[in-house]
Amino acid sequence: MTNEHLSNEQLQLLVDDELSVSEAAAVKEHLRLCRRCNAVYGSLSKLDSALLNLPMEHLGSDFTRNVLTKLHIVPKIPFLFRVVENLAYVFGLMMVLGVMLAAFVFTGVISSEQISQTKSSVGETSGMIADTMNSIFDALTVSLQSYLPFVFGGGSLKIAVTGTFVVGMLALLDRFLKRRLLR
Repeated sequence: MTNEHLSNEQLQLLVDDELSVSEAAAVKEHLRLCRRCNAVYGSLSKLDSALLNLPMEHLGSDFTRNVLTKLHIVPKIPFLFRVVENLAYVFGLMMVLGVMLAAFVFTGVISSEQISQTKSSVGETSGMIADTMNSIFDALTVSLQSYLPFVFGGGSLKIAVTGTFVVGMLALLDRFLKRRLLR
């Protein structure tokens, strides 16, 4: 290695401390004997030190949003995030209503008898809605099976219809909430 000069890559690897122990020893031995390579190594070391001591620019937390706004780029929010975001609103509403209900019960504004009547009427209504939805899903399943008998079995088609319905309802709810909240 003493007859040939070291490459800039080898010297930079030494500056960055990315050479193996044996390679670093060989390069340092060459630097001890070769003035030209030692001068290049010194320059690279000074440059590395100067770059490390440069002050870093700190960008604000809204830097990316500001740049995208100026470029007229609207970032797309992933669907799953929107679903979770809207579920957070629903859970928040449920918590507020629960606290209000508890306060009304403790202050005597609502009696436990009124709560049990409300529970039974909600149970009846949800039962009617569930029966209606089952009838609709059964009708859709039967009609789709007559058109696509070779694609789906009875159970898997009902699952597909139910999944499609749920995703559609979540999308409609998402659209409704965004229009209401962003006005």
